[in-house]
Amino acid sequence: MGFQVERGADLPVIVARWGEEFSYERDFPAQCEQVRRLLDRSAQPVHYVLDFRDYVLNVQELIPCLNAATREPQSNFHHPNVERIVFVTHSAVIKKVAQGLKSCMYGSLDVLVVPSMEEAYENIHKGMRMG
Repeated sequence: MGFQVERGADLPVIVARWGEEFSYERDFPAQCEQVRRLLDRSAQPVHYVLDFRDYVLNVQELIPCLNAATREPQSNFHHPNVERIVFVTHSAVIKKVAQGLKSCMYGSLDVLVVPSMEEAYENIHKGMRMG
């Protein structure tokens, strides 16, 4: 399996980590299903963090993945319990993808991009204090 999904112990967060072996065809449906179950059971909105630091980008998988993540009826990105989406990455391509998700074509999503999990958690804490 090329991914791992976990619920935050002390923060309203769901983290999906994509590993080097992640394959859209093999792993994406199962990853989405695991996240969806956690979102459906959540009693409050959560931050959905996707950790791409170990993921080896396959450009051929990029467009189908984006379409499934944003346009499918069961899209986790548009789930009512998603407060914010955070991408953790150093990849310039994934950073551009996050910018592209702001277009109406993908649902006008506001995705925060940070280089580390520490920075992701700092932003989540900051948002909780402000909200």
